[in-house]
Amino acid sequence: MTSRLIVLSAYAALMVIAGALTLLGHRPGTGLLPPSALLRAILVHRSVRVLIMLFWFWLGWHFLVEP
Repeated sequence: MTSRLIVLSAYAALMVIAGALTLLGHRPGTGLLPPSALLRAILVHRSVRVLIMLFWFWLGWHFLVEP
């Protein structure tokens, strides 16, 4: 199993987890915020938006670019 396959599998697992949390967030009575409300609360400040963009760039550059 190559390291690239491991990274892509981890991304797939994170997408499944995010989908499950999204479904749970839309159910009434769970106490979880839906992703839209959570992002609206987080992305109020411009510095947070820039930081998230830089983090995603760094993550993609280090794990998805082939040498």
